[in-house]
Amino acid sequence: MNFELSRLRPIANLAELSLSPAEEAAFAGDVGRILSYMTELETVDTTGIVATANMVECELESKRSGDGWRVDIVAEGLAHDDALRGAPSVESEGFAVPSFVE
Repeated sequence: MNFELSRLRPIANLAELSLSPAEEAAFAGDVGRILSYMTELETVDTTGIVATANMVECELESKRSGDGWRVDIVAEGLAHDDALRGAPSVESEGFAVPSFVE
């Protein structure tokens, strides 16, 4: 499927991407291939397959049916001091990280 550059440019602008003409052409080709694949997927017969809105519902159903999903097991975590012992920098009894927001 051909994805026009005139449709790509506003999307790139919203994503604050500065693309060279070569990058625009590459991205347009990639998006075109993705859309072609999506069109191909629309032809798959999904009759009898229940739509999945989220994985929580799927996991709850699988636990009821016993189909092999792993059950979460609560275990004791790492002690506070042990966790900080391996930190490159500690500040105020926690991990110190460099500031990245001005």
